[in-house]
Amino acid sequence: MTAGKGSLKAALSRGEVIVFLGDYIDRSDKPTETVRFIMWLKEAATKAGARVITLEGNHDYFMYRFLADVKARLDAGEKVYMREAEAMAYAIAFEISGSKKTASQFSRTAGIFCARSLASTGFFTRIARISRLGDFGAAYKAMEESGTVEFFSGLKRVAMVDNNVFHHAFLPFMLGELEENAVVSLLL
Repeated sequence: MTAGKGSLKAALSRGEVIVFLGDYIDRSDKPTETVRFIMWLKEAATKAGARVITLEGNHDYFMYRFLADVKARLDAGEKVYMREAEAMAYAIAFEISGSKKTASQFSRTAGIFCARSLASTGFFTRIARISRLGDFGAAYKAMEESGTVEFFSGLKRVAMVDNNVFHHAFLPFMLGELEENAVVSLLL
């Protein structure tokens, strides 16, 4: 895609492929808006005959794992509260990355993401915002209904476009030790 004014609209009208390399949620103070924009862009691209590929970054993988763990607890009939959800997010990020700094950053972002998702339901009260003890079940339901959970569960780790392989910089970390042809099998 060529940079410049109107280049996104032009790329869509030309039917180009746009590849996002991941880390949608931990690189700004507006993670919810970023994900919503990319979801909108994917839909707009499909309508325009273009294609948007969203790859999974390590922070997106943290969110995927976090949401899967929350869903398992909710499906088991347990309640998950906002403060507890942030602790779960920290534990997952630390388990995977081994970095307290990364885990702290992700748990804060997960908290922001959860709070904004809950706010969009209309159930997010001033008391819940102050105490951070709001029921996360409502936020999770809002994320399911908006397609956000599906977005994170549908991210790819590797993509090939016109004989070019795209991946997030953490590929070996996520995939473990690879045999020589393992990447090829992931693309098929």
